[in-house]
Amino acid sequence: MSDNGQNIPVILNFSSVQTDEELKSNSRMVLGFLSAKYESDSDITVTIYFKRDNDMEWENTVPITMSAEEGRYFGKLPLGLSVIDYYVTVESSPLETFWISSLKVFIKTLPAGKFG
Repeated sequence: MSDNGQNIPVILNFSSVQTDEELKSNSRMVLGFLSAKYESDSDITVTIYFKRDNDMEWENTVPITMSAEEGRYFGKLPLGLSVIDYYVTVESSPLETFWISSLKVFIKTLPAGKFG
């Protein structure tokens, strides 16, 4: 059975971005902004999952809705997202047109711990 001509939901899980093993004890990535350029006939929802350290469970941001009418998104992420690992998911309702030319999370690497 083919899905040709059918609207289908999109669920994308991007690969995890991790701090190097040698740096996990004294370095963190601070997540700052989310930027995207896209084309869709339905709103897109982006969620960022992250770990603050090796002992913690995966947490996530409040889902970010990117309007189909806008075609671009640039927004500040919540303050204090100091993490060692993160990944991004993109979801939409069933749609016909879906195209992402860029999706970027702007990060800054900072030292952590006693001397950070």
